[in-house]
Amino acid sequence: MNVDARLCGGTPFLPSGALGKTRPGSCPRCHSDRLWGHGFVERLFDGFSVPLLIRRYRCSLCGCIITLRPDSHFPRIQAPKEEIRSALSHRIATGR
Repeated sequence: MNVDARLCGGTPFLPSGALGKTRPGSCPRCHSDRLWGHGFVERLFDGFSVPLLIRRYRCSLCGCIITLRPDSHFPRIQAPKEEIRSALSHRIATGR
């Protein structure tokens, strides 16, 4: 994942293409293809010293908000998947 060199209000801007994803094809809730850009939201991720601006979309049919995230992170989790996997493997191996 590369952070684009452009800055928006002093916060690094992470374009949706850098996430390994592009605009969603349909709404995950109602499967409508009527998605509109819904601005950006700041998100904190481990490994970055400042919040990143992440692209959001809104379904015009049901109102669902879709937030794009890096493929390396689970939804609602700041730590990367690999870090979580490593911590769980360590706990299983050591019993603590």
